[in-house]
Amino acid sequence: MLAGSEWLSASIWGPILSQVCVWVLLHFILKSFYPKRTIEPINKMVTALHSVLCITLGGYVVWTENLHSEIGAQMLPMQRRLLQIGAGYFFYDLGVATTLGHWGMTLHHFSSIVGLLSCLRDDKSGTELVYCTFIAELSTPLLIARHFLREQRDKNPSSPQPPPPQPPAHNDPSQSEKRKRSPLRLSAYDWVSLWFCIVFLGARFGPAPVLTYRTIVSDKNTWMVKGGAFGLQAVSFFWGYKIVTGLGRGLAAKFCGRKDLAKTY
Repeated sequence: MLAGSEWLSASIWGPILSQVCVWVLLHFILKSFYPKRTIEPINKMVTALHSVLCITLGGYVVWTENLHSEIGAQMLPMQRRLLQIGAGYFFYDLGVATTLGHWGMTLHHFSSIVGLLSCLRDDKSGTELVYCTFIAELSTPLLIARHFLREQRDKNPSSPQPPPPQPPAHNDPSQSEKRKRSPLRLSAYDWVSLWFCIVFLGARFGPAPVLTYRTIVSDKNTWMVKGGAFGLQAVSFFWGYKIVTGLGRGLAAKFCGRKDLAKTY
């Protein structure tokens, strides 16, 4: 375990700063491919690539190291590497969020950086942090895909062609109700939104609370790690509620064919 005096050790900051450079360079490479795009969509592309990397590498680390390690145990090499990548990305995204004035995201990233640096300094708690990273990033690619599909939908609102107009009915209430409840064709945006709901709620309300409980009750974890686990789970519950009450209702209305109830979501 690293002593407190080694907080500024090159063994901690060297890999992290190199990762910051990688993410910044990737941002400018993507900007060169999409020169008309502003900083925010380019950043979302970087976020998508980061999430895919965390899912694939995180799955590998879970299989090779986490299954053989305990909660609060000393950090293993691949765990450390994944968390260094994550810390580098958070530093990069912290700069972007601050530039755009997204203060909620700035606070989130700052607290995440403090937690990651604390665990990297202490060289422990890698198991639960890898699990947390893997669970948290599972729904991110769908969230980013949903953003770009919605952007495309808003630019081309007439893309899904409406059905041809029907001849007027003779004031038959049953026919009117039937047309009102006629099934809607689901777009790619609708399907991605549905799978985002399933993956987010399944991950954040399934294994995440179990991981949070085991992290909090572990005698090996510091209070910072325990507090971070509790805070992340509370945020997950909050966003789960927002998804169910907002996006979920819009999807349910579409699946039921109630165009009059399907609000923009």
